[in-house]
Order: sequence, then structure tokens, then C-alpha cells
Amino acid sequence: KFHVGLPGSLGSCQLPFMTLSELADKVTIAYLVIHGAICWISDVQIILPDVIGDSLYHAIYGLAGLDAVVDSWASGQGDFLVELKPLWFKTFIYAEMLIQFPLICWLVPQWIRRNGSNKVRTLSIVYAVHVSTTMVPIMPELIAGMWREPRHVTLVAVVVYAVWVVCPLVMLTRCLASDPLWPVAAKVKSK
Repeated sequence: KFHVGLPGSLGSCQLPFMTLSELADKVTIAYLVIHGAICWISDVQIILPDVIGDSLYHAIYGLAGLDAVVDSWASGQGDFLVELKPLWFKTFIYAEMLIQFPLICWLVPQWIRRNGSNKVRTLSIVYAVHVSTTMVPIMPELIAGMWREPRHVTLVAVVVYAVWVVCPLVMLTRCLASDPLWPVAAKVKSK
């Protein structure tokens, strides 16, 4: 914390500052929570009809209006990957649901509690690397789509996808730069 003395009757006030590590931790937690929600609200819709059939999919997501949200995003932002659902993109969604989502569910409470075990660090690295590598073919495809006819991918869509590049890299950097992630105070021996 940083104390600043102010003139007059205001006295001094305390301005909160956080370290880069604390900021990275907060960004990581927010990103993981948002990614987990998007997995089940949006991304799973790309593969769900193949898994449970169209009628059950529409009964679940259609009644909730979630299919309309995803369709609106795809058409409004020119996200042809979500709209056309190419096979290679579907395989990434399967991997997201089978690898990334379980890791998200386990990592969120660990990051919130600042559990500094090597297991948290290792699985965070696995998660961050997996997300980053899946974005390698997606980002160029989207960026090239900004000039593709007849519909263009919007800059908004590219920026939204870029979050899945930047945040895992922040998480990866945080994990690689700190060993352990959160130092534990030395235990005092009792006599």
C-alpha cells in the first residue's frame, strides 16, 4: 500500500497498488471464470448437435435462447468458424471440453485460494500452453477472414479471440517466472 499525504483537512489517504504478480493473478482468475462460462454457454454448441442430436440440442439451448445468441454473434461479427463449424475447428472444441474445461474447474479455486503447490503450477502451464497452441491456426484464419468476401470478420471478433492468446500467455508467464507461484511463509517451529 502507498500512503499519500494530502494538504488541508483531508489528511492522508491510502491508495491501493498491486504488484504485477497480483494483477496477473486477478486477470488469470477472471479469464478462467469467463472461459469456463463461455465453454458451456457458447462453445459447446458447436459440437453438441453431433453428440446429443439436433432435436435435443434445440430443446435445451433453443428454449433458453442461447442458440440465437451464438447465431447472432456468428453472423453479426462474421465469425465463419462458428457459423460453418469446419471439422478442424470442431476438434479444437472437443479438446476444449475434454481438456481445458476440467482444468478450468480445478484451477479456479486453486488460484483463488493461492494454492502454491507444484501441481497447480504444472497444470496451469499445461492449460496455458494448450489454449495457446489451439489459437495458432485460429488467429491467422480469422485475420485472413477480415478481407474475405462476401462477409468480413470484424475487428471485434479478432479482438475477442485475441483474449484467448493474451490471457493464457499472461498465465504462462506468471507460472514460469515464479517458483513457487505463491511463496508460503516459513513455518515457525514450536517447542
